[in-house]
Amino acid sequence: MFNWKKISKEDKAYIECLNKKLDEQEENAEKVSVEEHSTRGAYNGFLYLSGHLNYNKDTVIESGGVIRDMAVIDNKNSCILTISYDNREEDEQLIPWIKERISTLVNNIPYKKKEKDLCSWSIGKYFNFEYKHDNRIFTPSSISIELINVPHEEIVNFAKDLCCAFTYKTVFMKDYAGMKIRFLKHTYLPNITVEMAKEVEEEAKKYLIKNSNLGNK
Repeated sequence: MFNWKKISKEDKAYIECLNKKLDEQEENAEKVSVEEHSTRGAYNGFLYLSGHLNYNKDTVIESGGVIRDMAVIDNKNSCILTISYDNREEDEQLIPWIKERISTLVNNIPYKKKEKDLCSWSIGKYFNFEYKHDNRIFTPSSISIELINVPHEEIVNFAKDLCCAFTYKTVFMKDYAGMKIRFLKHTYLPNITVEMAKEVEEEAKKYLIKNSNLGNK
C-alpha cells in the first residue's frame, strides 16, 4: 500500500503542485471532440445511417414533459441522440444519470413557464441498426434520448457532459434541423510538458519555503 507519510517533503511539495497544475489544465481543456458530418446527397452513407435513428413509441423506457404526440416540435431546438453500447456494469448508472440531468436541464432553461411546458423528452431504444465508429458499437440495444424544444446549445452541452461522465461512451447525435449528424467522445488526456515540469519544480520550491512545516509528521 502506498504510504504518503514516507515521501520526502520535496517530493510531496512537487506532487501537490503538479496536481494543481493538472487540475488547471483539465479545467481549461476541451474534453470532448465533436466530429460533424453532412448527410446531404442521395448516396451519402451518413444519410443512410441517420435514417436508422428515429423515435419509436414502442421502445420508450421513460418520458417526461408534454406528451410527444401533442408537441409542436421546433426542429431547430430538437435532437435525438444514441449512445454506444458496451454492456458494462457502469451502464446501470446511465439511465438514472440521464433522468437527473434532463430534469436539471429543463428546469434551468431560461424560458417562460409557458415555453418550458412545451419541452418533451424521452429515453428509449431508437437505433435499429448495428454500426461501428472508432471501435465504439451502436446497436438496437443502445440507449437513446430525444429532446424536443430544448435549446440546441444546451443539448450539445448535455451530450458533452454525458461523454465526460461516461468516458468510454460515444454519443451519436442527429439534428432535426439541417442535414448534419455528430459523433461526440471524450478525448482529454493530461499532458505534462517539459515547460510544465519546470514550472512545477519552481512552484514546489516556493511551496516549501512558504510551508516549512510541510515535512513528514
